[in-house]
Amino acid sequence: MSSRSFLAIVLSAAALAPAAVIAQPVENGRGNIVSIDWNRLTVDLKDPQGRVATWKFNRNATVKFTDGRQFFPSPSTQDLRPPMYVHYTFRNEVINSFDVVELGYQPGREEGTSSGARKQQGVSRTVTGQLTAFDPNVRQVEIEHGGRRETFQLTDTSQMGSLAAGQRVQVRTEWSGQRELVADLRVLGREGTNPPGRSSSSNLPASDGGDDSQTAEGRVVRVSPQGVVMEVAGARQTYGVTDSALVRRLRVGDTIRFTWADRNGQLFITDVR
Repeated sequence: MSSRSFLAIVLSAAALAPAAVIAQPVENGRGNIVSIDWNRLTVDLKDPQGRVATWKFNRNATVKFTDGRQFFPSPSTQDLRPPMYVHYTFRNEVINSFDVVELGYQPGREEGTSSGARKQQGVSRTVTGQLTAFDPNVRQVEIEHGGRRETFQLTDTSQMGSLAAGQRVQVRTEWSGQRELVADLRVLGREGTNPPGRSSSSNLPASDGGDDSQTAEGRVVRVSPQGVVMEVAGARQTYGVTDSALVRRLRVGDTIRFTWADRNGQLFITDVR
C-alpha cells in the first residue's frame, strides 16, 4: 500500500470519528403508563422502582402489542393508556418505539372507564373528569378522564367564565356532521377535597396570602397558561399562577418548594423557591 493511500484512509477515519462521538445511542427503558397526553406528546411512566417521570414521544413512534395483539390490528400511540406495561426505546430523551408487553386490563372492560366515555363517530357520550386546561379564544376545554387527557370543542362560551383548572366537570357531547361538540358542561366541584399541605380540619379564611399561605414540596407534572399540576406526597393537584414570571421558572420534572394560597376556593402558587 502506498503512503498516499494509507494517508487517505487515515484522513477518512478521522473525518468519521466526530460523527460517531456526536451520535446518541438508542437506549431502552420499561415501566407502566400512568397518563398520556397526545396533544403535547408526553407520557408519564412509572419505572420498576416506583419513580414517575414525564417523557416526550415521537408523533410517529412505532407501537407493538406483544400482549393483546388481536385487539389492536393497526396499533398507534392512540391505543396507549394506563396501566399498560411497556418496553420502550429512546434517543435524545424522546421515545421512538413502544412494545406493550402487558395490557393490565381486559379490553372492553377497563377499570374506571365506561364504553360511553370513548369517542365513537356519530355517538353522543357523557364524560366526567378533571379540567386540566381551557382556552376561551378557541372555545376548547381539556379534561383528564380514564388516565388520559382529551380536548373538547364548546359551542357556548357563557359557562367558561366560571371555569378553573382542577375543577371536576362533566360534559355531554353531540355530533354535527363530522365534528363532536359539547352540548352541555357542568361543574361538579374541585378534584379531591383536601389539597396537599392542608388537613381536613383546616378552616382558615381565604386571603391573598398572610395566614392562609402554606408551603409544600413536590414535582412539576405539567405547566400551562391556565395552571400548574404538582405531585405532592403521591397526590396531584392543579394550582393557578397569577405571575407569569413564576411560570417561566417552572420545568416539568423539577422538584420544587413552593408557597400556595386558597383564594375564594381556588388554589394559587404565590412563590417558588
